[in-house]
Amino acid sequence: MRRELALVAMMLVAPSVRADNVQEAKALFLAGAAAYEQHNYVGAIRAFEGAQKLAPRPANLFSLAQAHRRQFYRDGNSAHEKAAIDYLREYVKEVPEGGRHDDAMRALQELGALQPQQDVASVSINSSGTPNARVALDGAAPVEAPLIGPVSPGKHHAVISADGFVSEARDVTAINGQIVALDVPLKERPARVVIDSPPGAAVAVDGRPVGETPLAPLELPAGAHIVSISKNGHEAFVRDLDLARGDEQKLTAPLHVTRQRTIATGMLVASAVVVLGAGTCTAFAAYWLGQANGVLGAQRRGPITLDDVARYDDARAMRNDFLIAAGISFATAGALAATGLVLFVFDKPDTTGEARGHEGPKPETKPTPVDFSFAPLVSPNVLGATALVRF
Repeated sequence: MRRELALVAMMLVAPSVRADNVQEAKALFLAGAAAYEQHNYVGAIRAFEGAQKLAPRPANLFSLAQAHRRQFYRDGNSAHEKAAIDYLREYVKEVPEGGRHDDAMRALQELGALQPQQDVASVSINSSGTPNARVALDGAAPVEAPLIGPVSPGKHHAVISADGFVSEARDVTAINGQIVALDVPLKERPARVVIDSPPGAAVAVDGRPVGETPLAPLELPAGAHIVSISKNGHEAFVRDLDLARGDEQKLTAPLHVTRQRTIATGMLVASAVVVLGAGTCTAFAAYWLGQANGVLGAQRRGPITLDDVARYDDARAMRNDFLIAAGISFATAGALAATGLVLFVFDKPDTTGEARGHEGPKPETKPTPVDFSFAPLVSPNVLGATALVRF
């Protein structure tokens, strides 16, 4: 970028100026230049005034004029306009040619301090609040904002851009005898986060739900965010992201099935198997009931033998045994199904834990052993079972 400050060496000391004053003036001048680069024109004015007081130099006059001029363009305070004109005129008087004489004359024209004023058209193009903004005018190479200077009268095309921001294009019409100001704030380019996860997973950003997978890429403002992806029966996925403007990241969340969901599924399958066994026992009980009823039918038709009585008693005993076995099996199946269903329904992921993403590999941990116990309950008035799962 072309500097508009007169950065000149101040090592040549006039006989009337003390060497220590020159060193202090040089330090103040450099501080003013740094403040000017940061668009802190009020601070730059104070520093340049101190440097001029300690060691008067034309370079200080030109720099003071530039700082006052920029501050005038910023706030419109006529006191800064007058000071800029006074310092420019004093600089032109001390530097009648060479140096920054031509720049000073152009600045006086912009400020309307030279005649004829109607021959000068100027623009001021800026993007206040946008760091490191650049301005390209009429297809020329971009320069650091603000762009302030004379242009030909008529329409001009300006493109304002900055890294991490959405570029904006504007047309500005320059008018003779005027400086036309244009301030274009730029919108931050959002960061994009692509979620790769099984369908039906709930996605939340900073604790706020944003939808379920599959999702279109998330557009998030730059900064720190916590993204959580969860699905019932699966381990939650939580990541701490630090996103830059225009950044794009992909999060792959496999969502592994939890141990609880595996146990619940196993218990439901086991319940179905036990129901089949209970049905088999019921079928055998019906068979032996038919055998007993056959002996009773023979008794109604005529006398039966002791062997028939023994067969009847054996058939009833087998029927009772199979009925008890069927009852225990059904009770067991019910307990397994109820426990499995509870474990299945209440297997909700926990997304309240500490966010992860930059801590490196997680240390290996030994799996928690699973303890499962089952006990039938059989008494003259009770038939059932209890199941206990500990994990």
